[in-house]
Order: sequence, then structure tokens, then C-alpha cells
Amino acid sequence: LAQDGPRGGRGGDGCSLRGAVASRCQAARRLGVQAAMPRETTRRREQKAAAFAVQAGTLDRRPLSEEEAQALFRAIDSKHAAGFGIRQLGRVDVDALHEAPACVTWERRISLLYYAAWRRRDHFVNALLRAGADPAARDGEGAGPPGVAKAFVAGLRPALAVWVVRAV
Repeated sequence: LAQDGPRGGRGGDGCSLRGAVASRCQAARRLGVQAAMPRETTRRREQKAAAFAVQAGTLDRRPLSEEEAQALFRAIDSKHAAGFGIRQLGRVDVDALHEAPACVTWERRISLLYYAAWRRRDHFVNALLRAGADPAARDGEGAGPPGVAKAFVAGLRPALAVWVVRAV
């Protein structure tokens, strides 16, 4: 085993932390035990559960009110990503069409995904895709069999998925 300095170095078990955690790592090394990983936070567990539920399609999604939709459009404009986590977006219908913001003059109703792609906000596009947004949900009619575009984009790397959504 590697010898640690006064600040807690990097031993064979991967401990490279300082303070109280480093002293626990050092104590674990003396006993010949590998240091335990920190516990997963409740927030992280909720994120994983929401992502799994989105993938499995087992979520009960509620429709967004027009006020909530306009707030999300403003958040996309101002690059404020606080409301775009998987836990928040997993509970709402992300494919619905909403009254377009004033800057969009060619459409009356628009989806959050289409607006984020038009504004070139890749982070928001990725968040909406992770939350299960359908890239083909641009008008009331759809662009082919339901779910085909969503399944295609789900198999792509995030950067390619953003490019495809912009092109649709």
C-alpha cells in the first residue's frame, strides 16, 4: 500500500480525499479494508427512478398549463435550466403543443422540444429527449407512425440527437 502524506494521498484503493473522509480512508487501510463508497443521495435515487419510469413508459403525466408552458419557454430563452431536470419533466406531458411565444411568428402552437431546438439550446433539447419528448410531435397530425422518431433518436448519441431534432 502507498504511504499517505499529511493531507491524505492516493492509495491503492482510490482514496484521494481530505479531512475527515481521508482519515476514514487511512483507518480503513490500516485495517486492510477497502474504503466504502459514499451513500447515494435521495435526489440521485429519485432521478434514477424517474429516468427508469420514463424509459419504461410507466409515468402518469399531467398536461402543462399555459402559464407553466410560458414559464418554460422563458427559461429556455434565458438559459435557466432549473425546471428541466428529469424529475420535473418526467411528471408533465412534454409533447403537448402550447401557444407560441411572440418571437415565433410562423407557428401558432409549438412544442417545448421544437422551441428549444430552434433557439439552439442543446442542453434543453437533451433534457427534453431524456424526459421522453417525441421529435415528431410538431403539429397535431404527427409525421408518421407514433414513436418511430422517438425510438430512432433514443439510439443516438446526445450530440447527434440534437442535430436530428434541429433538422426535423
